[in-house]
Amino acid sequence: MSNFTRKIYGAFATLALLVSLGLGTVFAQTTISGTVTDADTNETLVGVNILVKGKVIGTITDLSGKFSLNVNQAPPFTLIFSMVGYVSMEMEITNANTSNLKVALSEQTMLGQEVVVSASRVEENILQSPVSIEKMDILAVRDTPSDTYYKAIGNLKGVDVTSSSINFQIINARGFNSTGNTRFVQLTDGMDTQAPALNFPIGNLNGPSELDVESVEFIPGAASALYGPNAFNGILLVNSKSPFEYQGLSAFYKQGVNHFGGRAGEPTSPQPMYEGSIRYAKAFNNKFAFKLNASYMQALDWYGTDQTDLGEANQGDLSFNPGSNRVHVFGDEVSNNIGLLRNVGALQQAFGAGVNSLPDQIVSRTGYDERFLVDYNAKNLKLNGALHYRINDRSELSYTMNYGAGTSVYTGAQRYSLANFSIIQHKLELKGANYFLRAYTTIENSGDSYIADLTGVAINGIWKSNTDWFGQYAGAYLQSLFGQGVTPGQLGTSAQQAIAHQFARGAADQGRFMPGTPEFEAAKTGVRGNVIPNGSLFNDQSRMNMVEGQYNFNNEIEFMDLQVGGSYRVYDLRSNGTIFADVEGNDITIQEVGAFAQASKKVIQDKLKLTGSLRYDKNENFQGQLSP
Repeated sequence: MSNFTRKIYGAFATLALLVSLGLGTVFAQTTISGTVTDADTNETLVGVNILVKGKVIGTITDLSGKFSLNVNQAPPFTLIFSMVGYVSMEMEITNANTSNLKVALSEQTMLGQEVVVSASRVEENILQSPVSIEKMDILAVRDTPSDTYYKAIGNLKGVDVTSSSINFQIINARGFNSTGNTRFVQLTDGMDTQAPALNFPIGNLNGPSELDVESVEFIPGAASALYGPNAFNGILLVNSKSPFEYQGLSAFYKQGVNHFGGRAGEPTSPQPMYEGSIRYAKAFNNKFAFKLNASYMQALDWYGTDQTDLGEANQGDLSFNPGSNRVHVFGDEVSNNIGLLRNVGALQQAFGAGVNSLPDQIVSRTGYDERFLVDYNAKNLKLNGALHYRINDRSELSYTMNYGAGTSVYTGAQRYSLANFSIIQHKLELKGANYFLRAYTTIENSGDSYIADLTGVAINGIWKSNTDWFGQYAGAYLQSLFGQGVTPGQLGTSAQQAIAHQFARGAADQGRFMPGTPEFEAAKTGVRGNVIPNGSLFNDQSRMNMVEGQYNFNNEIEFMDLQVGGSYRVYDLRSNGTIFADVEGNDITIQEVGAFAQASKKVIQDKLKLTGSLRYDKNENFQGQLSP
């Protein structure tokens, strides 16, 4: 743990103690018990959430629909009863000992009654939100037709999901499509899910499984005023289940099949896909609760087989392109204009004035198909856990850990094989009905991840250097051309040139490592085992540390709602020179601070709500910025 992290958690613990002591006043005790039923069928309801309004304390109904709750406060106060598919209900408690309370909930028939928190960072009805919000509730998450709920986010309005691989998806919004969306913020229980070295969300590789997701909220428009400058294309908020409200054991297992009708180079038979998940949560005396989650998926990823030639403009009048640069072929990015080799001394000595027969033609090295270089055995292990402790009725302290590891493929400026990577987050949070204070850290480990493009280039360089290869190519080209009767110094016809190019490539490729041979596999292992620039391996353990807080003045100010918040973030880049220039002796850390305020006021008998917010952000390398 870094010195910064130690200081942050030390300060957090001190502040949490002060807050808890300040809020630890002893109140009179009130005991409430009762039963919750369906208003139409009169059947008891299991798992109804019961919360004391304005506090963190609450409980759920048991298998018989019964509940019991102790509140350290004298009446009157209000209980809120809520359950997915039913209209929420508020009930005022006026007696210190209320037993055998009968509560009947009606099924929800009107749309738009959901509660959201993303738009204003406080709970509000979705119809009263100042911006449009797309939401997947617990039922939508459970019933998604996709193999994961995260892919089903693409069905929401204004969302576009880009898939780099079978288990790596990137959310895009507002028409800006990218395989690495730095304009978008994704939060899981308030934690930014970006990889510190990449600076954009990494999908659901370390997020909760659908067993632990309570809701997903998506804002397609700008949200920078509340969430910082990166949120100007939108925000995705994933809320997990509280162990107080969702207890017990749950599990699932899924199996499917992909690779039906595989193209050339792909598996000839369908391949299985697996995913399993388990969750367990338990609460003790409505004071302490914990939850544990584990999930694992495995599948054979989609193969990269696109043979589109990105260098088609270099073909000229030839019947094929000797300078081709195909999408999913690596190593053919290295090219040269063989016309520039006319000045090479060895060629001049061998062919004299005949070197002028070399055309101004781009020629690329023979590459390797991606399927021989990339690990397509996709897998993802996720472990999540949380400990919750209710200090008193007004404050709750929690620790959360999210861990994700596995193998995937990412497409960016290059093609990256994310092999045995991992990312872990630790969060400590103190929250109440009108405030929260959280500190968390994100630590990534690149594992055996490497650049597939660079691997192909490096393997070519091992069996023959570029200088030797292009020199042999040019010599064999001239030899073939003159063998066809072309006068030295003349270029010959397009057909003669095509024959010469084919002969030259065959000659220059003598000694080439063929995929599947021991020589090729040894070279590939060596390249992927050496860090950049000597190989294609990343060596990254970058971190991001974050502290943020928010306070709502709903008790101190009556004529309007006012909330303020602030954050402090530090990026600690540790790519060891493989991504950034953070070599030994040149440590790179980047600090960011931000603060916001939001005020709202309901007028005209609460029919019109006026809201305004302003945020200030400062990165140490840039000028401060205001987001209204």
